[in-house]
Amino acid sequence: MTRRLRGATKIPDRGLVPLMTNTQAAAYLNCSPRTLEARRCRTSDGPIFVKISPKSIRYRKSDLDAWIESRLRKSTSDDGQWNPQLKALRGERS
Repeated sequence: MTRRLRGATKIPDRGLVPLMTNTQAAAYLNCSPRTLEARRCRTSDGPIFVKISPKSIRYRKSDLDAWIESRLRKSTSDDGQWNPQLKALRGERS
């Protein structure tokens, strides 16, 4: 099945991916919305996001889950070298 968008463009129907607002994503991650904003704007080490417009940011649950997996550590001094998800994000081979 295909959907017709504006103009003559046809795209395959892949279903809708539910997007979370900054507040919903913060609740899912058990942090404050301001923490997510800071990670997005100042430190750039937060989860991947969708920028719909300059004032409209959304998150996919799958991206939040991937970010959580990339943050797994075995101890507080662990740099994550053992973590295969982190290696994949860095482009390293296992």
